[in-house]
Amino acid sequence: MVERQDEPPLYNTAYSRGFGTLYTAVYRPDEGIVDYIWPDTTWTRSFDSPDETLEVVLREPVGP
Repeated sequence: MVERQDEPPLYNTAYSRGFGTLYTAVYRPDEGIVDYIWPDTTWTRSFDSPDETLEVVLREPVGP
């Protein structure tokens, strides 16, 4: 299912209408890890990860 997270209807980019997918999260509690997934980026965090942030810009697709 994670392979298809960036396809409709799971992924929606209607941000200006107040509805859009921000990210998908895959929790691996046995390992103490979570993966945050965007179409172009994946960010893995654990309890031992340094305090840092990741900036993601949400844009509606441009097209016909």
